[in-house]
Amino acid sequence: MIDRVFVDTNIVVYTRDQAFPEKASASTVWLRTLRANRALVVSPQVINEAFAVGLAKFKSIPRAEIDGWVRSFLPFCTAPLDTEVVALALDLHAENQFRWWDCLILASALKGNCRFLLSEDMTHRQTVRSVRILNPFQVGPADPLLS
Repeated sequence: MIDRVFVDTNIVVYTRDQAFPEKASASTVWLRTLRANRALVVSPQVINEAFAVGLAKFKSIPRAEIDGWVRSFLPFCTAPLDTEVVALALDLHAENQFRWWDCLILASALKGNCRFLLSEDMTHRQTVRSVRILNPFQVGPADPLLS
């Protein structure tokens, strides 16, 4: 059984990005595995960012298809984005000097009781409080670390 894994926006977006076929493939494998194990977690921030990036970046994809793609993540949107998350993000920013948007993602992962955060934007295998950051292009979902 895989623990709850928060997935950063960039990993979601790569599933649709044919400009990076290796990353698209790896992201798709990760998301399928996490869905199958009921371990996939995103927040409203990820949903919002994925929709905005999808509209801006994938102009050849019909808007209705982007809408459907984003809606497919709604059942996994179980990490919060509220005032408690913002307060925690402020603490994380002061402690770690991460970029603000990364602090919000990390705070949502913490408040969402996730053990891991998949992101290529932060240091691979770094642990922040109780969340371990993993770069999904350096480790796969079958890694023993996730068990």
